[in-house]
Amino acid sequence: MIVALGVLAVLVMQRVGVRHPFLYVGPGIVVWGGMLHAGIHPTIAGVLLAFTIPIRQKKIFLEENLRMLVNPGSVGQPRDNDPRSSFAWWDRVEGTLNFERVEYDNLAAREDILEAGLPRILGDRLLEGR
Repeated sequence: MIVALGVLAVLVMQRVGVRHPFLYVGPGIVVWGGMLHAGIHPTIAGVLLAFTIPIRQKKIFLEENLRMLVNPGSVGQPRDNDPRSSFAWWDRVEGTLNFERVEYDNLAAREDILEAGLPRILGDRLLEGR
């Protein structure tokens, strides 16, 4: 239950647009402590939180032989308060993973969603980025 409250706090913070990383420390400690108390290895808390906190860096330098799971975002249905399309590209020569944002016609995409009879919230989300 404690873990769920910590994760819920992180998700609510994202929903209202909290961007300062220091403010996520409290809920992170709650999730970590809840995992430890439940007898689950607390490293799982770090993995769980890593999937909920969006990356804001535009470039990450990768170490050799490092394996990463990367979710660069998507076109449509954003959840990070930024309605632009997001993608990542890997520069093998520099050893960097680069994140990009680009504008797209989200108004037209919203209209297509509404014309298809899908729920209005799916179209509105494209404009709001959440």
